[in-house]
Amino acid sequence: MTDLIDWWSRQIKLRVIEGDCTDFQTSTDLDQIDLSKCPVDGGWGTWSNPICSVTCGNGIQSRNRSCDSPVPSLGGQTCNGSNVDTSDCILRDCPVDGGWGSWSNPICSVTCGNGIQSRNRSCDSPVPSLGGQTCNGSNVDTSDCILRDCPVDGGWGSWSNPICSVTCGNGILSRNRSCDSPVPSAGGQTCNGSSVDTSDCSLIDCPVCLATKRADLPVRTDAECTAE
Repeated sequence: MTDLIDWWSRQIKLRVIEGDCTDFQTSTDLDQIDLSKCPVDGGWGTWSNPICSVTCGNGIQSRNRSCDSPVPSLGGQTCNGSNVDTSDCILRDCPVDGGWGSWSNPICSVTCGNGIQSRNRSCDSPVPSLGGQTCNGSNVDTSDCILRDCPVDGGWGSWSNPICSVTCGNGILSRNRSCDSPVPSAGGQTCNGSSVDTSDCSLIDCPVCLATKRADLPVRTDAECTAE
């Protein structure tokens, strides 16, 4: 009776194994079954450390796992589900590098003639922040500027030699000057003041005719007196 019970128990164990170990479905001896020939279903390993797709700002965080605990073998089922898991990741704000704004309108250093034209720009599009780089290059640009000719105000030249209006006696002494040092041009102002200067001049006494001879005056010839 004991042998019968033992045999029956062994048969039950065989039925449990028969569905999985097809190479030994006809075996009646458990000791003869090689369990290494049974199919092994795969199992998921541990998730890897999650890695974010960015180093700052918002990105996608992913982690991986492998179907290796155990690896499926001998016709066993592979792991169910995905080997990749993703989620949002939010890191610190990203550094913002500065960018140049527009150039200002150029301004010439003079209102006429030749000068230097300059324009400016600011590193504010955007302003650097959170450790971002400042703008490369200069915020000032200069170049030559050539405008209309400047007005030239006139200047007086030297006075001429004075000339008396008579050769003897009393007269008017006059002298002249010209507005030519420089000549006014391009809308410049003319010279202020007069171009003529006069004053009295007193020369030697003039000769007189014999009829009006005076001891203190020179005597004119008869021909000169007749001409009068």
